[in-house]
Parts: sequence; structure tokens; C-alpha cells
Amino acid sequence: MDILVFLIFILNFIWDLINVLKGCKKERYLSKSLLMPLLLIFYILNSKNINYFVVAALSAGFLGDVFLLKDKLYSFIIGGASFLLGHIFYIIAYISVLSGNLKASPMWILLIMPYILYGIYAYKVIGKGMGNLKAAALPYIIVILFSSFTCLLVVLSIKHSFILSFLGTLLFIASDSILGYSIFISKKKYSDFIVMLTYVLAQTFIVFGFLGI
Repeated sequence: MDILVFLIFILNFIWDLINVLKGCKKERYLSKSLLMPLLLIFYILNSKNINYFVVAALSAGFLGDVFLLKDKLYSFIIGGASFLLGHIFYIIAYISVLSGNLKASPMWILLIMPYILYGIYAYKVIGKGMGNLKAAALPYIIVILFSSFTCLLVVLSIKHSFILSFLGTLLFIASDSILGYSIFISKKKYSDFIVMLTYVLAQTFIVFGFLGI
């Protein structure tokens, strides 16, 4: 395993979190922009069988990170669309791992219910502050929750090593929920820090799952 790249990634991650706490916006153009490329390099160097949908998802995450650095409506829309695309790529990646090994079970109904209930709750709470953007929130919520559910099916069907990826999907949901609440409802003191912490851990855990770590 290429530890050096991962150590550089961790150091840059810590630097970015410090920049968030200090409010160093200019420095974050570098620290935040380097996060997904470094994680992508780590994945490529250590993967025995590269899943190019994971590569595409991390690349979409990079674009989302860059666009969300700017406090502009168009940047938010493009950044959000980039992350939406990233989640779709992850869904395809999980499905490619299943590749005919999906074990159907009546339990699916029970497993998907928490996602449905949370999706309704998140749309109701965050959506009320989104104005004209409310319609765009629904497909995003559906896709990110379905991504987590699909990963859960991978864990239950064939790949218990994907438990880290599943935890990553839950962290992604938490990160995006906090971000949405912070932007459209009420921003708390350390919300930006928590968003970045949970987001980067989410991407890292998802990648670890695909590496079998």
C-alpha cells in the first residue's frame, strides 16, 4: 500500500480543517482542491482492480469541491450537480460489485424504510428554506439515500468488507444534511468544520471499502 500519498492526503486534510476554523478562504482554494485528487491517486495506486466509476465519482467530488468554494448561486448549483453525479457514479459502482450476486429478501422493505422516513424529514425541514431550489432538493435526496441503500445491499449480499463504505455513505448523508441546514435554515458556529470532517471521512471510508481495507 502506498502510505506516502495517504499521509500527504491526511496532512492536507488537517490543513484544510485548520483553514476552515481560521476562515482562511484563499488558502482553501489549494487545500480543499487537493483533497479528492490526492484520494484518487491513493485509490489508483492501491487498487488491484480499478473501478472507473469510483474514479468518476471522486472526480465529480473534486469539481463539486472547487465550485462550492465560491459563494455564488451558479457555483452552488454546478457544485450540487457535480455531487449528484458523483453519487450516481457510486450507485453504478456498487451495482457493478453486486454483478448478479444480489440476494433478494423481504427484509429490503424494512431496510429501506428508515431511508424513506429520513428523506421525507430532510426534504420537509431543509426544503422549506430553499425557495425556488426546493424542486432540485428532492432528486438529490433520493439519489444520495439510494446510494447508501445500494451499498448496504452490497454488504449484506457479498462483501462484508464494504462496511466501511456503508459507514461512509451514512457520513455523506450527515455531511450534506448539515450543509443544507447551514445554507438554507440556520448556520451554527462549527457547521463548516463538521461538514468538511464528515465529508472527507465519507469519501475516504467509501474508497477504503473498494480497496477491501
